[in-house]
Amino acid sequence: MSLSPVLQTLLQQLTSLRSFLPACSSTLLSSRSFAAAGRGSGSGGSDRDEWSDDELPAVNPKHRSATEVVWPATKQQERFASRVQGALETALLHNAQLRDALVTHLGFAVKEVRMSPDHLKAFIQWDSVLGREAAAPLQRELARMAPKLRSEVAKVLRARNAPHLVFRRDAPTAKQQELEDIFAQLDQEAADDAAAAAAGAAAADAGAAAGEAACSKMAGSYILTVHLGFQNAADRDEVLAAFHPLAEHVRANEEGTITYQWLQSDSDPLKCLILERYTSKQYLDDVHCQSEPFKAFFSGYLEEQSPWRKAHPFELSLQGYVEGGAGHAQR
Repeated sequence: MSLSPVLQTLLQQLTSLRSFLPACSSTLLSSRSFAAAGRGSGSGGSDRDEWSDDELPAVNPKHRSATEVVWPATKQQERFASRVQGALETALLHNAQLRDALVTHLGFAVKEVRMSPDHLKAFIQWDSVLGREAAAPLQRELARMAPKLRSEVAKVLRARNAPHLVFRRDAPTAKQQELEDIFAQLDQEAADDAAAAAAGAAAADAGAAAGEAACSKMAGSYILTVHLGFQNAADRDEVLAAFHPLAEHVRANEEGTITYQWLQSDSDPLKCLILERYTSKQYLDDVHCQSEPFKAFFSGYLEEQSPWRKAHPFELSLQGYVEGGAGHAQR
């Protein structure tokens, strides 16, 4: 039986196709086996681990998540992403160094994990529960600890190579940022009000303490009046000049001396009074009268047998008083 030229041509094409299919299948199987072997052994497919971020599919800025890429996630990607997230959380739970550095001190929290189609990169969307202040140091710490985290994730997954971990912060929306700024401002105002209230209370307490101290000094204090009657203004001025350094010493060093003042009569300028007030008579005897400046002043001018007083005689009388508790010496 002879075939028409058309049928002969068709038969030849079918025969050629039949011989081509086994070779094609063999080539495809060899390629698939090579790729599988490369991924399993870390060779062949391992050069894909060196992809840069520029070679990754672009991030869709309109998508709901900053880590969501334009490709749709398959069920396999979602399952693997869930495993990676669980492994990361397990690593943080069991490794005290990582947990303290990232979670305890900087508030690291995983929001979402998504995988690249080849499963070579895991995009980890994160935020800090401590707020914006911790975001920058946390980002630096994540970059520093990324190799360690990848190694720990590989251990949990029981895999030779874990995917590269790419950390991206979950940036707040404009509305969230506005609310966060408002709350931060309210917190700052509350802190300022609390500080002002504390300062006011401290000032009030200090004023009350000072008043109580003054009152305690005044209550039951001892008063001594020293009356001086000079023969001329020159003698008066010389004694007054010697009194000045003594008064400065008393002011600087004798806390129990409340008042120490030189007064002059408004009717007789040669009659003067030294007004002294002490917390107690014992303080006068044990502290004031034992000081070297007072001893020098007393022996030089007030002591009856001193050479100066013999050469420049003047009247001297003393009178002591104890406060009776009625009236007031100062407001």
